[in-house]
Amino acid sequence: MKINKNNIKIAVVFISLCQGLQYTVSPVLSSIQENYKNVDISRIQMLVTAPALLSMIVAIASGWMVLKITKKHLVMFGALMCGLCGFFPLFIEGFQVVFYSRILLGIGIGLVTSLNTAVVVTYFEGKERAAVLGLQGACVGIGILLATTVGGWIGSIHYENVYYMHFLGIVSVILLAYLLPKETVPKKEIKEKIKLNVKVYYVCFLGIIEFIFLMSFTSNISMHISGALAGDAKVAGIITGVFSGIQIISGLVINHIVKYTKNYTIYFAMFSYGVGCFCLVVGSGSYIFLILAAIFCGMSQGVFVPRAMFEISSCVRPIATAMASAVFTVSISMGQLGSAIVLGGLSNLFYGNITTNHIYWISFVGVSIFSLLCIGIHKFGVWKTVNAGSEERQV
Repeated sequence: MKINKNNIKIAVVFISLCQGLQYTVSPVLSSIQENYKNVDISRIQMLVTAPALLSMIVAIASGWMVLKITKKHLVMFGALMCGLCGFFPLFIEGFQVVFYSRILLGIGIGLVTSLNTAVVVTYFEGKERAAVLGLQGACVGIGILLATTVGGWIGSIHYENVYYMHFLGIVSVILLAYLLPKETVPKKEIKEKIKLNVKVYYVCFLGIIEFIFLMSFTSNISMHISGALAGDAKVAGIITGVFSGIQIISGLVINHIVKYTKNYTIYFAMFSYGVGCFCLVVGSGSYIFLILAAIFCGMSQGVFVPRAMFEISSCVRPIATAMASAVFTVSISMGQLGSAIVLGGLSNLFYGNITTNHIYWISFVGVSIFSLLCIGIHKFGVWKTVNAGSEERQV
């Protein structure tokens, strides 16, 4: 059967855009709080993170589901859930409906996130795979940017308008049915054991560390801006926009970045965040330093995720790709959920209180030392231990 790779690339774009639907309510949380005044603020804030709880479970389950159900049908179902769960609050009033629909959204987010990489690996190899994974990472950034900017614009008219953003999920189901080729579960591979290796777990560990630090940028930036810029929502919006924009650009040009950073690309991405945090520490009141910080931090996320996905997908057999991707999805979710606890705890331990300046100092020191240490381990041969037993299919 002839496969149209351009169709598959478009399919990957729409799967990636669906991942951004987790953030649709982010710009209207204050309006939701105003409408449900009797609801605790912590539960309102959980509307953004609630999908992550169920998505981790679904992501792991998807590693086994691909043995029984085709990836095409699973991602279509994931996109459908991203659409339907977002629409529920439009028809049934009440905060409980909003809250539990956000949790159920995790089913869709978990499926599209973990299986997106599996789709890429199925149809692309070598440098072409790396390029498409970069496109995937860029489109995830675009999805988040659309969810927060367009969502904020239509949500300013009435907060319930953001739920219409989930129509993207319904559109994606229709397009995926046409764009993705027909497939079957290979009978020979069903008997094959799903086996991950040390390198997969190592990269997943790096994912936890990276996202513990990385989440500090978006969660603290608006409160960190000081001096004449303090309290200016437009400045915070521009800085966040630059962060997302650089993430998108980095994903699109990742092959050129890998050309120069070679085997150290992941560590380069982590160190880039350290440089960004240093700019935040020394220039919280400087527009130039804040822009530089957004550039380095955005580059970190834009390079780290697609390169890490490429690394883990290249060191396991095809049957284990979905599981490897799922485990990595869980690892970055763990980093996101644990970021505030870990960094807040370290700030209290070393400084006796929690401030954004302290958080960024800790992030700068922590991620810089960790990435340089990993470069040393890699350079002086200890990396061979990590690669022992890995089934490298990458040349």
